Amino acid sequence: MAGVFLTHCIRPTFKIAALAALILFTYSQPAQATNSRVSSLGGGGDYFEDDSNVLRWYGSLVDYPNQAVLESGNFTILDGYWHSSTEKHSGPGLGAHLALGQDGRFGTAAFFYNDSDEDRTTAIQQDHLRDNLSFLYALDLGPLTAAVTYRHGALTTEVMDSTTELSIDTFGTGLRMDLGSSAYLDLAAEIRKVHETRNWDPGFEENDDNGLLAFRARAFVGLGPRLALVPLAEIIDEDRQGGSISRYTISNQLLRMGLGLNYFPDTDHLLLLSAEYSDYSEASDFGHATVTDNWSTLIVKAGFESRMLSWLTTRGSVGFVDYSISRDIEPGDNPDGGDGFDGPILRVNLGASVHLGPVDLDFAFWEKHPQANDIVRDLVWDDRWVSITARFLF
Repeated sequence: MAGVFLTHCIRPTFKIAALAALILFTYSQPAQATNSRVSSLGGGGDYFEDDSNVLRWYGSLVDYPNQAVLESGNFTILDGYWHSSTEKHSGPGLGAHLALGQDGRFGTAAFFYNDSDEDRTTAIQQDHLRDNLSFLYALDLGPLTAAVTYRHGALTTEVMDSTTELSIDTFGTGLRMDLGSSAYLDLAAEIRKVHETRNWDPGFEENDDNGLLAFRARAFVGLGPRLALVPLAEIIDEDRQGGSISRYTISNQLLRMGLGLNYFPDTDHLLLLSAEYSDYSEASDFGHATVTDNWSTLIVKAGFESRMLSWLTTRGSVGFVDYSISRDIEPGDNPDGGDGFDGPILRVNLGASVHLGPVDLDFAFWEKHPQANDIVRDLVWDDRWVSITARFLF
């Protein structure tokens, strides 16, 4: 495992500017990273570099060519993948990255298949989409890397003689830009189109405003060969339809801001610290009234990664989650009553990797709900999640 900022955070194009650090750590190996590694470090890889995050930070794809992954997805020991008889919150997946041409001169392409929605989706509302296909392409243009992506998922629900068909197409783009010899910037954005039909509801009409707009940015700023500062900002705006008999519109908005710190004391150890604040609102417009729930959440996390043996890496993290909840009803008075939760919440996550030449086998045992932006489920779900990922470099 690489334990230096150069190999974990700074792009390969910085080799000349960081020549001294490169020589000093010439025998350290590149970072090995999978979605299970991210889970064991607290979930969400926004504050550190890992190749599994190409499905979120698209411009990083060219830095991780020529590999294949096989993922178990996130499951619990008692219930497996299923939350209910109709809701599968995760599932197995696979993917591959391939450099096109010598040294990727024609770009890098990637393909992923995920049986069910998982924690890298941008959406706030959890749809439990099945058979998700993702295609990515990125091209290195010197100080700038540009990427595009397309994702499709669908779900058919049958209850008695009633059928609901839902399909969602996501179009995304990303940029990775050098900001000097020791810093770079990641940008990513998506739009989504939701298609829904209900054979049991002849009066149902699709809302052209259904969908999602999302934008996020992060920067890695080197404060030395062993230290990196990572600021983050994200905005998501999502409008959906709710209800079955009486329809209404749901408007979701999420604002996240955070700061991370990567520290590498030596080539075999990594320390991660992060703090973020998010403000989430869900407004349901019933026509005669609008109900708005507001969630403010503060998350502080600390994690570590240690190469114990040439074939074994251990990981772990702790996270503290604190929140406040309020409800507004217009027109009308706010209802009495508390939020129904006890806080703050403490989460403990553990993981390990077994290194077998070009193959890495990662294990994670973690507490955060797999859906990245599902604030409510993340607070109320009391389960222990497991994921296993195998990766092969070629």
